[in-house]
Amino acid sequence: MRIHNPVITGSLVVSGSISTEGQPAGTVASASYAVSASYAPVEGFPYTGSAEITGSLNVIGDLLQNGAAIETDPFPYTGSAIISGSQEVTGSIGYSYQSYGPGVWSSGGNLIQKRTQGGGFGTQNAAVFAGGTYTGGNCCNTEHYDGSSWTTGGNLLNAHNRPGTTGTETAGLIFGGEPHPSYSSCTAEYDGSSWSSGGALIQARYELAGAGTQNAALAHGGRNYFGGAAASTTYYACTEEYNGTSWASGGALAIARHGLGGAGTQNAGIAFGGECTGEVRVSCTEEYDGTSWSAGGALITGRKGVGSGGTQDQALAFGGATPSLQTCTELYDGSSWSSDTAMTTATDFMGSTNNSSANLSIGGSTPSATCVTQEYTYPFQTQKTFDYSSTTGELNLSGGLVTTGSVEFGYFEDVAAAWSSGGAVITARRESAGAGTQNAGLAFGGRTSTLVSCTEEYNGSSFSAGGALSTARCGLGGAGTQDAGLAFGGCESLSESTCTEEYNGTSWSAGGALINDRGNLAGVGTQDAGLAFGGQGPSGTDACTEEYNGTSWSAGGSLINDMKELAGAGTQNAGLAFGGIESDFSSCTEEYNGSTWSAGGALSIARTALGGAGTQNAGLAFGGYAPSPISISTCTEEYDGLSWSAGVALITERLYHASTGTQNAALAISGLSLGFTPTAYTEEFTGAHNRATKSFDYSSTTGNTMIVPPTSDPGVAGALWNNAGTLAISAG
Repeated sequence: MRIHNPVITGSLVVSGSISTEGQPAGTVASASYAVSASYAPVEGFPYTGSAEITGSLNVIGDLLQNGAAIETDPFPYTGSAIISGSQEVTGSIGYSYQSYGPGVWSSGGNLIQKRTQGGGFGTQNAAVFAGGTYTGGNCCNTEHYDGSSWTTGGNLLNAHNRPGTTGTETAGLIFGGEPHPSYSSCTAEYDGSSWSSGGALIQARYELAGAGTQNAALAHGGRNYFGGAAASTTYYACTEEYNGTSWASGGALAIARHGLGGAGTQNAGIAFGGECTGEVRVSCTEEYDGTSWSAGGALITGRKGVGSGGTQDQALAFGGATPSLQTCTELYDGSSWSSDTAMTTATDFMGSTNNSSANLSIGGSTPSATCVTQEYTYPFQTQKTFDYSSTTGELNLSGGLVTTGSVEFGYFEDVAAAWSSGGAVITARRESAGAGTQNAGLAFGGRTSTLVSCTEEYNGSSFSAGGALSTARCGLGGAGTQDAGLAFGGCESLSESTCTEEYNGTSWSAGGALINDRGNLAGVGTQDAGLAFGGQGPSGTDACTEEYNGTSWSAGGSLINDMKELAGAGTQNAGLAFGGIESDFSSCTEEYNGSTWSAGGALSIARTALGGAGTQNAGLAFGGYAPSPISISTCTEEYDGLSWSAGVALITERLYHASTGTQNAALAISGLSLGFTPTAYTEEFTGAHNRATKSFDYSSTTGNTMIVPPTSDPGVAGALWNNAGTLAISAG
């Protein structure tokens, strides 16, 4: 991989060798490379081997892969890409190619001076038209085109009628022209405002073609007319090359001709059409390699006085005469010509510019001299060959799809929030605590008919026994993860506890005791940054908050409201307290910022002994005991940091259950259900989300192909698949 002028921010790890081209070993040219971090000066650019870049790679210039430039910024990527290995895409994907055409001719701004047989060069939006002839004779006029209108430029030193031209608006070249022999060998150079003399052609002539640039031009073909009693016309095959100062002989055309079209560069030129001896209009095309001409594909319509532009592999021919005036347009692809959109007005001996996809027909004969400008545009068209929608699952292919290996496609569909059945606990209980996540949960403590110390670990489908608490208790607080859990407070027999224990994934060990003994409290956070708040102490309902640092508890800001049997969510510095009971069922929500509590949005349904999960800005409240009428609740509510909104109800009503997880992936574990009896039932909450559904699956290992319709309609859902050549349809 060759990188020109890279700016690398971050680390550059190279497996192989790297060096700067043109620099001594172990040096980095400050003019080309800026490195923020460290580098090891090594040799061997172009770089061979693997490169792992940590940080940003800003490439100024071209980034080359296998000798071809590839785009690095910005994405989406435009161009060709060859991918070896895997490509993973999240969302929709489309591939397309850009093609030209068909061409469009439209009217442009009129010349100030109508004329024919002048010379044009530049681009469609920055063109120059110089010389030519009109009813008053040959002229020296120069005009500039900006894409809409013409303005006056610097006059030619000498009038040039039917000259050769090439170059840009600010670096143009005009050479040859008539009448013979006064100035048909003259060359003039244009700088965008004035003309200056250049080196004279070796062979004086007119109706010749030009190509290239001001400093690397090509002149080929043309003729001279000798009047008088023995009038004669000489047709030329000679080619000359200009170096910015003087002309030198190049390889001769195979067919001598005049009024031909020319395009390309000095080393990759193209000549087509024109008229040869006997006033025969020719269709032959010749290609120049910097030394000699060789035959190319013939024009569909042979003609002279033709407009031209482009390159050797992408040339444009338009107008001309056969001898009748023509509107036909043709495109060359490096081997053959094809027809394109006809000109608006038939014209010959017009001026033209250098481009095949955005050219001009300037002035010319229609059949008299005209001031009309015609603009030709051969627009890009994007042809999509591969279009996959992650929304509908539809896949549209245009052309062939060749793959090596297995292929899968899927689509995303909206899935509503829902509670679903999870694995049952080993020991059904009430007033236990929870920690961890939906797929790595922890339930510990609680009571059945007696206090329990058992711990159970959840793997997303089933519970297994973990290490028992040192102290059996119920109504305790929990925080942390499955492998780093925290249990604190609770009720031991008839008294509240200050006991704290830490879990390592296998067993519990003693931690620092709470300052205040209490049960039916809430807890959030981690093993090293826990938060305990509310609860029931020896003196009644409590508002105190304590913060744990992994070793000991310290006092935090008190709740606004004394509360027990409440739920919590969040972290030590962004906590959430909601529900519970004091003298009555509570709907209040409070938010903790690491030092003080402030009021949040109230629950829609006041309740106690509920479960909680999530964060301060994405909380979840579910289950509990509610008034009006007094009942065990299935109610779920979601908090957005400001207010609560109704969620999907639990499958089974419950209170005094353990809870953990996030707003989109929570657990409701055990607790009391109908009849106020302990239930072993676990439920898993999944928030609304987009689900990836596979719609096409081909295995290169088994040869199996499966197509699943993108619908959830039970009358349609199912699959069309083949297995070992057998086609079958399975129901959804």
